[in-house]
Amino acid sequence: MLLKKFYKISRKEFYDKKNIKFIRKSISNGNIICVKNVVNSLVIRKICLKILTKKMKPSDPKVLQGIKNIFYVSKPKRKLNTIKIYQAVDKSWYFFPWNKDNSKLTKLVQPIFNNVIRINGYDPKEIQKKKPLDIIVQRFHLIFYPYNSGKITIHKDPCNIIDVQCGIYVTSYGIDYDLGGFYVLKKNRDKFLLDSKIKSGDLVLFSPKLAHGVDPVKNKKIKKTNFPGRVFLNMNLIESHHKQDRETAIGL
Repeated sequence: MLLKKFYKISRKEFYDKKNIKFIRKSISNGNIICVKNVVNSLVIRKICLKILTKKMKPSDPKVLQGIKNIFYVSKPKRKLNTIKIYQAVDKSWYFFPWNKDNSKLTKLVQPIFNNVIRINGYDPKEIQKKKPLDIIVQRFHLIFYPYNSGKITIHKDPCNIIDVQCGIYVTSYGIDYDLGGFYVLKKNRDKFLLDSKIKSGDLVLFSPKLAHGVDPVKNKKIKKTNFPGRVFLNMNLIESHHKQDRETAIGL
């Protein structure tokens, strides 16, 4: 799927129940929607900075029964001829609803994701009760892309569970970096760069079928920032690793 249109809506329009079907249909048709100011930028930046600077030992990222909130580091994978593999270079933190979150990040953003869950046709209360053995679970995925090296090569995500996936911008183009970032492919397979159009505290909604990736971000002229790279909070419904032949992202 290629991008058709990119447009912005207000926080009020996002929460209006009358717009649920419209938003879902628009995203399914290949559009991207930016919801302005869904969360206080200063608050989420402060919380995420504490998470990023806390020393943690990397863990296995497989989502299995009993998994705790974890930290792990993604490194480039060896390319195989038999399957398409996308490459990721980043640092990640997973948060699950059955675990306590002392950072208060999940408390801050859960009401926002609840509305995305509704847009996808699920009951937020039921989703938050589910654990890995139930197969479909909620996962908050905080991602840090370091300057010059952090990236995700072009891919598409699983589309068997949701029609609309989302994430909150923690850092901002022009404040924390001034080159690179999130892109999707549009007509003629040209890159459409989004980060200069979206600010910290904004929510982005897009289809998992869209071809997308993250180019390394760079700092050419920014003199002062607490974030040496790009930070993004992905909020998603996924299949746990208890599912045989679970769908995964596919490199393009």
